[in-house]
Amino acid sequence: MLISMENTRVSCERSLRQSLRGGWIVSLVLFLAAAGAGYALQQADGGEAVAVKNALTAGDIFLNNLSMLGVSALGAFLLGIPNLISGLMNGYALGSYVCLAGRQFGTGWMLRALLPHGWLEIPVILTAISFGTLPWIYMAHRMRFPERSRRSLAGQLGRYLLFAALACAAALLLAAVLEANVSMKMR
Repeated sequence: MLISMENTRVSCERSLRQSLRGGWIVSLVLFLAAAGAGYALQQADGGEAVAVKNALTAGDIFLNNLSMLGVSALGAFLLGIPNLISGLMNGYALGSYVCLAGRQFGTGWMLRALLPHGWLEIPVILTAISFGTLPWIYMAHRMRFPERSRRSLAGQLGRYLLFAALACAAALLLAAVLEANVSMKMR
């Protein structure tokens, strides 16, 4: 009996890791679909000229992004609805930006303005969107492994959420500094 309990625990932990990876994949698909829609709609519309402003500070950018991360963390307790909305909005905004900035200023300029901070910010956005899958992962694991403690599963997911949110906040701080001092200077 002890061996089968251990196998069940290992199977549950492996399944939990796979579920978290699945949440990332769902987030990526949602984000890319919204980005594709934003790009396509701006392409079809012809778009207006983009005004470029450099008035934001790293602190302003960080606080804005941190508030969005907080809303996404709360989305883990609201069946992921805020995360779905955030994923759609952020994906659409990126797709629109790529289309409009690429058309108006060229692809090179658009990449120079996006990549210095985007390599940090985009994975944070995807992670934050994936927080919305946590309640669904919890429910699926409760059905698949009913003998497992609710408290244990909730604790594992809570630790993941806390660790991921703290790592995202640190990445957002660096991204904000890069955006204000590198990306915006290239504009």
